[in-house]
Amino acid sequence: MRRATLFAYLLHPLPVLLSLALCMRFFSFFPSVINHDESTYIVIADGLLRGKTYLQDYVDTKPIGVFLLYAAVLKVFPSVWAVRVFTALWIGLSAWGLHLLSRRLGANLAAAWAAGILYIVLCSVFTFYGVSPNTELYYCGFTIAAAWLLAGKPGTGRWMLAGLCLGLGFIIKYSVLFDALALGLFLLWRQRQQPQGWGVFVGRVGAMAVAMALPFAGVWWYYKQTGLQESFLYYTFEVMRKYPVSRSLGEYTRFLADFLLRYLPLSVMFFYTAWAKYPPIALRVLALLWAGVTLVPVMITGRLFGHYFIQLMPAFALLAGAFFHERHPRIAAWLLAKRVCYPLVAVVLLVNLYLQKKDYYDRPDYPLQIATWLRPRLQSNDQVYAGNYHQILYFLLRRNSPTPYVHRSLLWAPHHIRALGIDETAEWERLIKLAPKYVVLQDGWASNTFTAFMQERYQVRQTFGKNISMWERLP
Repeated sequence: MRRATLFAYLLHPLPVLLSLALCMRFFSFFPSVINHDESTYIVIADGLLRGKTYLQDYVDTKPIGVFLLYAAVLKVFPSVWAVRVFTALWIGLSAWGLHLLSRRLGANLAAAWAAGILYIVLCSVFTFYGVSPNTELYYCGFTIAAAWLLAGKPGTGRWMLAGLCLGLGFIIKYSVLFDALALGLFLLWRQRQQPQGWGVFVGRVGAMAVAMALPFAGVWWYYKQTGLQESFLYYTFEVMRKYPVSRSLGEYTRFLADFLLRYLPLSVMFFYTAWAKYPPIALRVLALLWAGVTLVPVMITGRLFGHYFIQLMPAFALLAGAFFHERHPRIAAWLLAKRVCYPLVAVVLLVNLYLQKKDYYDRPDYPLQIATWLRPRLQSNDQVYAGNYHQILYFLLRRNSPTPYVHRSLLWAPHHIRALGIDETAEWERLIKLAPKYVVLQDGWASNTFTAFMQERYQVRQTFGKNISMWERLP
């Protein structure tokens, strides 16, 4: 009896989906850097633990939520590896939430399993579409939880809790406002099915909106109390206003087509199920509203970064998973057969692990090599500037960034300098006065006041790989 109970537990969706997420992303746990955004989150979060203040000592374009989340992880396990494992577990937990949401919307067990598994696959195959940890992966967990709460029996407390989940996602990235809009439209559609109780409905929506506003209000209150309200309002509204760029219709079309073709089998399932009549109507309505509305923030900034598509992956996986609902097409029945399903999952897992091993594990970890080279040469008061190289060096060396603009592009890319209103000359002059002992540059660095200063006062002490140079200040 105990064996049967243990076996049933091990086959429960939660441990299976957590294990699948860990396996799918295993080799991504090891490199020091996959993406600059993740490195920025780690460095700033580590700074918060060292007593730094976000938007004063360190600056970025993201809300504070993601840095608080990373700080919580680093407080317990201060390593890059721990952040990656946490992210994989978070994705597995989000997939479980999607599984539960699918069931709550009337899907059968096969469709619910498919939704969870497909979400993990979507997030764990391509580097810039989910393998590299980014804000979207974290707030999607909150939006999925909110959707699950709202898909159930209406209740004021449940809706307020959903609003709080959306609010927590909102302080990770403000584009969660579009998830909230999609879920609100779903609630409105469901309310229209029963013409009574509109007063209660409006009251519950209002309560949910208030609950959603609480985390943001708390952040605003904190910055007001610390005298940084002006900085908070500037980076929240003015920088966000300057951030978007314009693109042509052709560029937007190619961007969307690239996503759909990358996941072609899932795209086919998504669009087939969108027009089919056999999936539950509530599931189709929610998924289509969710995907359609969240496509807006993916496109609206004009930045065309692949990780923006993560925002619509929950809706994409939810509807694609419904391909396997009752009365599904013959190919779905064939894919669900054990002789096909199990080998197919194993092949996808093994191929993905092989490719990730080549991409992340087998390649030289130059940031780690540089940090290892620097450690015995640094005195306690020596400073290092990562230049236009990977800012993860600050975390690996347990050093503070000499500039508040941790992400390298903020000080080295003209569009970010304009968007943040950075006084470039003043910041370079400040770094010149600071004169860090070591500066790291990689080929392609732009000529500016600081690099001109380096040509006179620094020399190349060591090189790494083909294009990374370590500059040391002359005595």
